[in-house]
Amino acid sequence: MIPRVYISHPLEAGQTVVVDTQAHNYLVRVLRLRVGAGVVLFDGRGQDWPGQLTSVTPQATVVLGAMPSTPATESPLRVTLVQGVPKGERMEWIIQKWVELGGDRLIPLLTQRGVVQLPPERRQDRQQRWQRIAIEAAEQCGRSRVPVVEQPVTWSDLAACLVDDGSRLLLQERMATPTTLNQIRPQSAVTVLVGPEGGLTAEEQRMACDSMGFVPVSLGRRVLRTETAALAAMAAVQLLWGDMA
Repeated sequence: MIPRVYISHPLEAGQTVVVDTQAHNYLVRVLRLRVGAGVVLFDGRGQDWPGQLTSVTPQATVVLGAMPSTPATESPLRVTLVQGVPKGERMEWIIQKWVELGGDRLIPLLTQRGVVQLPPERRQDRQQRWQRIAIEAAEQCGRSRVPVVEQPVTWSDLAACLVDDGSRLLLQERMATPTTLNQIRPQSAVTVLVGPEGGLTAEEQRMACDSMGFVPVSLGRRVLRTETAALAAMAAVQLLWGDMA
């Protein structure tokens, strides 16, 4: 499999590109590629650019070919995941799998019951780390666009981050009269809200439904961990309305 590397600036035919230090280490030290090896670069605008490695020391340089390709790896369904931030490495795992499942945008949400409570001065650093994880996942799974991971927000900031189009779904367990995903009218965009390990408080659920237009839905009778719920919902909406059918 030809390695893929994300480049943060626009690419053009015949361009000579010097990759960054992290990509250099991946291509030269991890994969042990040599001059003449094939490499695919992409800039997140929907196209793959085949190229050839022309130098490995002291920098890795790739010369692009004349024509890019447009891989059919992007879902027609735009999926935004609003994820109550879980502890440890669970958030990073969610981001990786969310990218693989075709997610478009992820909004980390700081909630009352969430174990993780990031002060404002740490949110940008955490966002940059999470965005890097999303880029690496896009490189590995063949995505031609890089999904966006936003800075963590609180409830007071969430409404301003939401896009007005599509359905808004709140995953909720133990509903008296469950509404399932197949009862929702298909849309070209959907926003899924998932609580953290301890779930959302009654007040947070009320705010989501009454003030932001989220509709409570169920994924079944079993109680799912936050990371399971997020990815099960991702797979379900892609199956129903996206490109997994």
